[in-house]
Amino acid sequence: MVYKSEGCPQERDLMKDLCPMTGFWPYFFSLQYFIFLKLVLMTLLYALFAATASRLQTETDNIWKFQRYILVVDFAHRLPLPAPLNIFWYIYFVLKWIYRLVTCYFCCRKGRDATDGRRNNVLLPMSDESDKYYGQRLSEEDYSYWRHLAREFAHKEELKEEDKDIPKREWEAVQTITEEIEHEKKVLRQLKGKVTELERLMNQSHVYLERIKHLATKHYGNDTSVSGGTGGSQSLVH
Repeated sequence: MVYKSEGCPQERDLMKDLCPMTGFWPYFFSLQYFIFLKLVLMTLLYALFAATASRLQTETDNIWKFQRYILVVDFAHRLPLPAPLNIFWYIYFVLKWIYRLVTCYFCCRKGRDATDGRRNNVLLPMSDESDKYYGQRLSEEDYSYWRHLAREFAHKEELKEEDKDIPKREWEAVQTITEEIEHEKKVLRQLKGKVTELERLMNQSHVYLERIKHLATKHYGNDTSVSGGTGGSQSLVH
C-alpha cells in the first residue's frame, strides 16, 4: 500500500486509509512494535522451537526408522519405469511369467516335482536363484537393517532380563554371605570353647604342679632333717 499525501486534508481523517498518519504516536507505536518483535517475539519463537525439539528428540530415532522403512518398501514395490512407460514393464512382466510357466511345464515333464515349484499358487522355475529372488522382495542389504533392529531389540530384552535377575542374584549373594557369617560364628564359638578348655587345663596343670611342689618340698624337707639329725649323733659318739 502506497500512502498518497496529495489530496489529503490537514486534519486527520480516520476513514481515509491512504492518508498518512502524522504525529508522535504513530512513530511511538511503530518503534514499540519493532522492539517487541526483536526482543520478545524472536525469543518466544526460539523457546517454542527448542521446546518442540526437546520433546521430539526422544522420538527422532523411531521417526527416522519409520520413514526409512516407508522409503525402502515403497521403492521395492514401485515399478522401475515412470507412469508413461509402465506399460512396457507390464508387457515384460507378462512375457516373463509366460516364460516361467513354460519352463516349469517342461521341468515337470522331465519328472521333477511340480508341488515344490508352487508358491502362492504361481508356478516358479525350479532353481535356487529364482527361489531366492521371488521369495524375497527386498534385497539382503534392506533386510540387514531389520536384522540390526532385531538384534537391538533382542539386546534390550536381554538387558531387561538381566535387570530382572539382579535382585535375585543380590538376594543369593546376601544368603551366601549370611551362611558364611554363620559358619564363621560357629567356628569362633568352637575356638572360644577350645580356649576355655585350654585355660581350664592350664589351671588344672598349675594346681597339679603346686601340689607336686608342695609334696616335693615336704618330702625333701623331711629327708634333710633326718640326715642332719643322724650326723649330729655320730659326732657325739665320736
